[in-house]
Amino acid sequence: MSAADLDYLLHSHPVMEGGVPAAIDYGALLFDADSRDIYLSESLRQQIDSEMAIVMDPLGPVRLHIVNDDAWALLSNAQAALRQGRSCIAPKSAVALDLVESPEARIREAAEKLMQRGNRG
Repeated sequence: MSAADLDYLLHSHPVMEGGVPAAIDYGALLFDADSRDIYLSESLRQQIDSEMAIVMDPLGPVRLHIVNDDAWALLSNAQAALRQGRSCIAPKSAVALDLVESPEARIREAAEKLMQRGNRG
């Protein structure tokens, strides 16, 4: 996925961002990484197949997390955020899971702190 495709996906579709950028939004003292974790519904994944080229690469900088449509309905804040012209971040627990297997100790520590706080403030 190109940088332009990623920007288009983030700003014109109801998706949630995870990983380091979301951890930063939750207060983690990290620097923005080149990699991105993007959460989207199954139906949106099928829709964007016709809009952009998505090549599966397990070592690539963009990881798509496909969420069952029924579960996605429980995360309705993505659509509301898009209507307000802002991005939406994934729940803290999902962000922590994005970070926990990082080879960098600081990122793993941030994951542990997010897990300790859970989804409360």
